[in-house]
Amino acid sequence: MPQLELGKEYPAPDEAAHTEEILKLFAGMTERKYPPGVRPMRRDAHAKAHGLLRAEFSVLSGLPDRARVGLFKQPATYQAWIRFSSAFSSIASDRDIDVRGMAIKVMGVEGEKLLEREKFEKTQDFLLINHSVFFSPNVKEYAEFSREYVKKESAIQYLLRPARWRQAFILYQASRQDVANPLTARFWSSVPFKHGPAAIKYSATPCDGEQKGKPAASPNFLREAMVAYLSERDACFDFAVQFQTDPVKMPIEDPSIDWDERASPFVKVAKIRIPRQVFDSERQNEYAENLSFTPWHCLPEHQPLGGVNRIRKTVYEHISTLRHTANGVPRREPASFDDFPG
Repeated sequence: MPQLELGKEYPAPDEAAHTEEILKLFAGMTERKYPPGVRPMRRDAHAKAHGLLRAEFSVLSGLPDRARVGLFKQPATYQAWIRFSSAFSSIASDRDIDVRGMAIKVMGVEGEKLLEREKFEKTQDFLLINHSVFFSPNVKEYAEFSREYVKKESAIQYLLRPARWRQAFILYQASRQDVANPLTARFWSSVPFKHGPAAIKYSATPCDGEQKGKPAASPNFLREAMVAYLSERDACFDFAVQFQTDPVKMPIEDPSIDWDERASPFVKVAKIRIPRQVFDSERQNEYAENLSFTPWHCLPEHQPLGGVNRIRKTVYEHISTLRHTANGVPRREPASFDDFPG
């Protein structure tokens, strides 16, 4: 076992084989669920969108030196799209237990990006969920989970084994959060990223604090809650980074281990404002379907770290291409709100 270093990755020797297996499993599941004639082909995860919202992403002034990196190098305000979603691969009732997602696409970001085919696009994506850790501790375990899940869109048998009870508990915690409205919930990246020479995790917290609540009766209550909220007032999130300070207690390669906020408090780096708006239109919902989000839409200073993120690079790229090709829709990164055809 090597002595761990801050910010350093340690890929397993069999990671490439596991990544290839995971890719084939999820691509195969998607093609079986959406044979020719069944369109649109939807995402293999986070298939149900609760809304695509216009937002402003404003980098704060006066940041500490270690935080002033990449997108956060200097104060600026950017246009952004934010897609709130549920993690399941099929469209389900909001009353079903599930993990909720917040995908942020910041636009107008200059500089070459990491993905070769989208090197000159001007977007920086941040993908968050409503739990601070990811359930799977490594690529090998995630491959085993994927085999079971793809068979039945359920992994109960996998999770019932005593060796996986900790993973089951993390999934239970994540999916049983009392999210009554995505605009009042807290979200985390759960996996690490570069921040210049350092490693960090991201979080977005409602400016007035997280507010929990019980599910409403409607199967689409999350969208309905956002519609009602944004008809009356703006929404706001504080966007923050948490620096890795201990490579053992805050590991890069095991995202199932929480990074203690008492040991390394989150540092606010940006403010997200979601203005009052009407977003629940057929055209905007269709536009949401055609957007792609990946943590690899990023500047090199914010490179995703760890095995789960390395899987995402391969799988997200392939599934996005598969989905857009099947739907006959070009895959484009927006430069600003002006690219929205509405």
